[in-house]
Amino acid sequence: MGFLHGEPKIQDDEFRQCLAYLEEEWRLKAFQEKEADLYNNALVKHGRSISADSVAAKEVCRAASRLTESASEILRRRSKMSPVPDAASAVYFAWQLTYLDYSSWSTAQCAAVEAVVNGMEPCGERVGALLAQSETSRHKAEKEEKRLLRRLRRSGLTGDMVQKMFSDASAAVEAQN
Repeated sequence: MGFLHGEPKIQDDEFRQCLAYLEEEWRLKAFQEKEADLYNNALVKHGRSISADSVAAKEVCRAASRLTESASEILRRRSKMSPVPDAASAVYFAWQLTYLDYSSWSTAQCAAVEAVVNGMEPCGERVGALLAQSETSRHKAEKEEKRLLRRLRRSGLTGDMVQKMFSDASAAVEAQN
């Protein structure tokens, strides 16, 4: 077992388990990004007129509600993930924190949208703070993921393998309704 930069190479079975875990994690990330895009598109299309147009208000509320539901779905799917290999545990926990923070933000964001639609003042500071926390958590998770990918590359992961895993994850999400 060779050590490079203080960490042992990831061998055989654990290597395959890490690859399977990462592909599953990337499916969740692709799902989250797809749902966030749907929400952002609704905001761009209807956001400026939600206080004056009831159709726009309903569309943005529906999109915000869907965003919150998708955040809950991500947490549900994560709870059903197969055992996480030891080498990937730091990544798993970093993404778990990220999605918990994201779920908190999406819930607050949905409440803020509903407040605006109902003519009330949204709690913008709270939403902003939760968004910042979510972004900070995401940055830390991406950093942990890169660290694991470097370690996997030293253990035999190739760029083609990464591309295929990422493509497979994206295709799986696109195939979902």
